[in-house]
Amino acid sequence: MDKTGNQKRKENVMNQIAKKDVDQNKNQEDLQPTFSENSVKYLKLGHSLIMKSQEMCTALNQAFNFDSKTKENIEICHVKLVSPKDREELFLLKNHIDVTSFQLLPQKLVKIMMQSTTFLNDNSSFNNVHFEVNFPKVELNLEKINIKPTEAIKMAIDNALKNEKPYQELIKVFDTFGYLFSRNFILGQKLYKSSVLRQKSLNTDDQLEIELKIEEFFENYSSKLDDMLRKYGFDATYLLSMNGEAIKINDIEKWLNEHSKSLQVISRSELIPVYEIFEDPISYKIKKVLGIDNQQKILMTGITQFIENTKYYHIDFYSHLESCNYHIFAKVVRHTNNGLVDTLDKAIVKIHSKNRTGFFAAIESFNEINNIDPTYLQIVWILVGFPDEINFYSIHTRKLSLLSMELQNITLKNDQESVLLNVPKELPKNSIMTLSFEYPLLINNLEVKNGKIELNIDYNLSNNDNCYEDVKSENNKYGDIESESVESESDESEDEHSEYVIQYTLCSCVFVSDEEFIEADISTSKYKNIYLKSMGLLIH
Repeated sequence: MDKTGNQKRKENVMNQIAKKDVDQNKNQEDLQPTFSENSVKYLKLGHSLIMKSQEMCTALNQAFNFDSKTKENIEICHVKLVSPKDREELFLLKNHIDVTSFQLLPQKLVKIMMQSTTFLNDNSSFNNVHFEVNFPKVELNLEKINIKPTEAIKMAIDNALKNEKPYQELIKVFDTFGYLFSRNFILGQKLYKSSVLRQKSLNTDDQLEIELKIEEFFENYSSKLDDMLRKYGFDATYLLSMNGEAIKINDIEKWLNEHSKSLQVISRSELIPVYEIFEDPISYKIKKVLGIDNQQKILMTGITQFIENTKYYHIDFYSHLESCNYHIFAKVVRHTNNGLVDTLDKAIVKIHSKNRTGFFAAIESFNEINNIDPTYLQIVWILVGFPDEINFYSIHTRKLSLLSMELQNITLKNDQESVLLNVPKELPKNSIMTLSFEYPLLINNLEVKNGKIELNIDYNLSNNDNCYEDVKSENNKYGDIESESVESESDESEDEHSEYVIQYTLCSCVFVSDEEFIEADISTSKYKNIYLKSMGLLIH
């Protein structure tokens, strides 16, 4: 072979080596993960979270837009071995949700979001351990001030709040757009696995959470995985990837190199309810409807016209409720010729029964008002309950703030003249207390002492002894309905000198409004508005 041929072959080999080096360098560059707007869309980072098929996943529609601060090219490894205290914690770990952040969410929101789950009701023994290895590459932090709701969710929320069944409509919106989102994302790759512990529990000393350089993990730590996993009952041959792929322990480094450019959401923290991205007035309305504060609300109001010589009234709702766990406060009022509204406290309205379609009211001490022209008399009432349970919330009552709602048993001894009621601290102006009790309660001295107010009992009533029997007879016309009649108890000792004791239920409600009148949900042809002060006592 001549020298020229050898020289050419040598040059070809050198060129191939050079090309290989270039290709390797190029491949190394290609392996570096890149984060862009396309990553945001692909990973659906603008989508909030929902529960679906017992898993936490991104919602169908995008809920918000955002600007973020990004930290890229992170070269660390995060190893974690923990024993979750219950199934909820294990569920969060498997779904890559920060446990502490989730537990800081309003519990009412969590209950709403996870109401379809069944595993949380599993009372069987629980003794699990969870292991994971995180390989983060990119960290995103969303600044709350730059998180804005999309036009689609704004329109959907607006329509839901205008509905008279806003709770049900809001749930539909959040099922589509999500309930909560993360302000902190970690993108990269993760391997993890959960198992049932063989021993009684994982000692605190055995739990670990360490951060290593990737090289250090593969040089000094990965070889120990087999023994550690076997110790806690894991199948030590493999771990699971985010895609559910089984990765053999010995192939982790190879797998990571093959997926270095691929980004997935491996952790979500700093969780925030979706309603917090709206302006305060809208956010406040949403929280009221969802019952995030777990407080009852005034959900409905009505006016019923008196009929001559009629003591009993069946009042129908125009929309069926989801529950009859509500309370009615009712008053008899008189509209005068000069436009004033008087409350007739001596004519007590008793709510003896109720159901999801309406309630039954009886006027006691009817003789007190029987001489008044019935065309001037009406029953005005408010319905109090939990919006999520009742699934009705009038658009007219949402500006009313319910400050307190109390139910207490009052024991009357002999001719007891007064009762003490709790009132909220720092009452705002125009606070009104409405009551439901066996006798009229009057106020002589408007003074709050130690958080209580004293009300005098007016026993001067002409009670009809057959009233309750009449009510039961009227109830039979409407079939089986849930009773709300007050149960009275009397205990008389054989000792003829012992005092007579009887117990009644007293229900009190304190609310406030900047308005004097409110449009009634159920009204008469003549009277459309309720004078709020006619509903009770102005206590501030």
